Amino acid sequence: MADSSEATAQGKAADGAATDLPPESADPTAPKNSINESAPSEDGGETSGAATAEASEEEDEWMDVLGTGNLRKRVIREGRGRETRPTRGQVALIKLRVTVDDVIVVPVNGGEELEARAIVVGEHDDALAFDLILPLMEVGEICEVTTTTRYDNRAVPSTSSAIGYTIELLGAEEGIPTKEMEHPLRVKRARAKKDRANDLHARGMYDDAASQLRRAITYLTEGATEADEESEGLTVVCFTNLAAALLKLPNLREAVKACDAALELHPSNEKALFRKAKALTELKEYSSARELLTTLLKATPSNGAAHKLLGEVKRKQLDEKEQQKALAKRMVSALDGSSKDATAAHEAIQRKKKEEEEAVEAAVWDKWTPIFGVAFAALSMFVIVALLISRTIANRDGGEEVPLEMPTDEL
Repeated sequence: MADSSEATAQGKAADGAATDLPPESADPTAPKNSINESAPSEDGGETSGAATAEASEEEDEWMDVLGTGNLRKRVIREGRGRETRPTRGQVALIKLRVTVDDVIVVPVNGGEELEARAIVVGEHDDALAFDLILPLMEVGEICEVTTTTRYDNRAVPSTSSAIGYTIELLGAEEGIPTKEMEHPLRVKRARAKKDRANDLHARGMYDDAASQLRRAITYLTEGATEADEESEGLTVVCFTNLAAALLKLPNLREAVKACDAALELHPSNEKALFRKAKALTELKEYSSARELLTTLLKATPSNGAAHKLLGEVKRKQLDEKEQQKALAKRMVSALDGSSKDATAAHEAIQRKKKEEEEAVEAAVWDKWTPIFGVAFAALSMFVIVALLISRTIANRDGGEEVPLEMPTDEL
């Protein structure tokens, strides 16, 4: 089985021929008129209608893989059927030509021959574009691809460069599962992933860089039965680089975990200590960050970045204490104000209650006062009438009062 190529060369297919490639001209049955061979129009001018139709037909041959125009594919020669398409994890055996801004960069000598490659599908072995295009190709197929630097991770003159490929898919073989790989191959694959991640990080593509580093760590750790100083050191580098990418995203908790993994292998690793302290600072865990930086500076007193970060941590701790004091003061003030407000509210309630009771009493008095007045007048009238009756009776009887009992000697 062909091993995956670790080359980092870049490029695109040049105009014209390559091994087993047919000419790039349009269908021979297409109209011969072109932009340079336009027919006269009715008004005496020249028309490019035929050329426009031909260009439109050619445009229709391109597949917009992502729907954004940034990755397009056109079939030059049909393959042997969909069932021959390579799948993730398989090794795609291809021939390749790459151009950047119409300059051939693969093969590196600028020749017309396609360069043989073996790419593990889904591994970003060369460029992200291959992982998206190869599963759409059939064995025996030849196609052209246009893309941008977003989908080709290799260094190119500028981010606006136009990249193109001519690819022939020769076949697809089953790849070796990671757990069954020999140790040297594991290290080789991991190192290639780490190098690719460095390039991605430099481009600001931190998520893609983190993905490459995770895959490198898998190569070095999954089912590994042996380790040496080289592989252990590479593992530490991958974890610390992963932490750097995660800090940029930012994914701070995962960055702390990556640093912890590196420190398990190398407890005094300077980059792991510093990046963990930086992540903890961003998480506002200043005490833990300060402790790590103190440890780091004991081992490397001349570490300027650590001194700077430690000063920043101390300032933020002081700011945090001041903020806590101010907050406590505001809370006490709020509680005092609340107490005064509560007292005033209670007094207002009591006043309102008393006013309501007085209002009820006044209403009762207002209701019964007329009744009491009438009753008093009636009683007064009754007394007067009784007195008058009593006097009238007395006058009728001679003015003498009739005794109620008879004398005893007259019985």
